[in-house]
Amino acid sequence: MLAEKMERWANLQKAADKLEAEIKEEVMALGKTQKANGVTATYSGGRGSYDYESMAMKLEPEAEVIQEHSTIKVNWRAVCEATDGYEDAKEFFYKPGSPYVSVRLK
Repeated sequence: MLAEKMERWANLQKAADKLEAEIKEEVMALGKTQKANGVTATYSGGRGSYDYESMAMKLEPEAEVIQEHSTIKVNWRAVCEATDGYEDAKEFFYKPGSPYVSVRLK
């Protein structure tokens, strides 16, 4: 019974995925969000970004300006692993994940 349900789900999921791809293609061609019967296909023009590092190299800022706006990134895991007592302390700071069930197609 469960195997039959899983097979049915797989077949329905494949059909739904195909339909979703068709909807996305049509919405992309329209270039705007579409709503119908409680379903929303949201169009986004994308989020742009700047390559600030390359821009800064082009602008050639003074070394003092770079230093003023620089920060140090700390690798806390590496710090802990290099510190005495790590093995004893890590159990106290461990946070287990929540159990879950995932259903998907391969």
